[in-house]
Amino acid sequence: MTLTGLPLLITGVVVTLLLAAGTGLLWWRTGRVTRHTLLVRAGLRPLALLLTEAVAVATVAIGANRALEIYPSWSVLFGGVHTVDKAATAPSAGLEEWLHGQAGQGRDTGLSFAWKPAEAAAWHLPAAPMVAVPAAYFRDTAVRFPVIVVVGPRHAGAPAVGWDDRHTLQAARSGGPAVVVFVRLDDPAAALPVLSKALPEQLSRDLRVQPGSWAVAGVGTGQGLALDLLRESDDRYRAGALVNDGDRAPAGALLDRARQLPTGLDLLVVSATPAGAGLVSDAVPHPTGRLTAALRWLQLHTPPPVAAPLVDPTVPVSGGSHG
Repeated sequence: MTLTGLPLLITGVVVTLLLAAGTGLLWWRTGRVTRHTLLVRAGLRPLALLLTEAVAVATVAIGANRALEIYPSWSVLFGGVHTVDKAATAPSAGLEEWLHGQAGQGRDTGLSFAWKPAEAAAWHLPAAPMVAVPAAYFRDTAVRFPVIVVVGPRHAGAPAVGWDDRHTLQAARSGGPAVVVFVRLDDPAAALPVLSKALPEQLSRDLRVQPGSWAVAGVGTGQGLALDLLRESDDRYRAGALVNDGDRAPAGALLDRARQLPTGLDLLVVSATPAGAGLVSDAVPHPTGRLTAALRWLQLHTPPPVAAPLVDPTVPVSGGSHG
């Protein structure tokens, strides 16, 4: 049972009620009283009462943790994860200036934040995209960085650990020096124009990112959208990963679409079992490790950070030959 899950809270309530009932029966139990029974009761009664109180306090703590999400997992509670990344909320404008003010923290660990540009209202996404910027972004202000976009359903399961806003930075570290954007979706088809044009153009205005050769990871129901972006984005996306959330490989129809992608595009299928002939796949039995595996692979198939050109190639140079 997960630390913030409802089953654990229900179990705590039930155990508390059972212990309380048992303690009450022990406390008011009647019958023949002997010196032996008096000694037993004198020892058991306070122990039962203390145990009931301890479980009740623990149940209250579980309920408070579920509401406040202080400890999101058992590993955080017992020290397996030493830090929990708390995502900030970025301003709607002047993002680069705001990031400059976060450099003290960012250059050591990177930074994750909720990205809410003014234009995002027209995107009709169920939640603001989460952006994870690597530490290298703050250390070298003269380069542009590759981009990995992770798309999936609003309520993603175990493969999309990055959907937990406090862990976007932790998940994104598998993407190396790339800027990783986590996007939640209700309708993948409606999101296609947003992710192929509107979002990349706005991200290019807000952050120092490379204009092309992006990568996309589709999680769960977002896998089909990832294939659409690879096929229809005019070279914006050049590498992709399909991250399956079931206990088998993705559906045959989806794999057939993947096999029909144009040549020159890199694609990885990450699932519980191999994807079959004609596709590069990585079998990861545990679902929580699949997004990490996809991001690590995509890191190898995106360009490294590069310095911005000294001259904007879109601006004509004045002068020319004279007759």
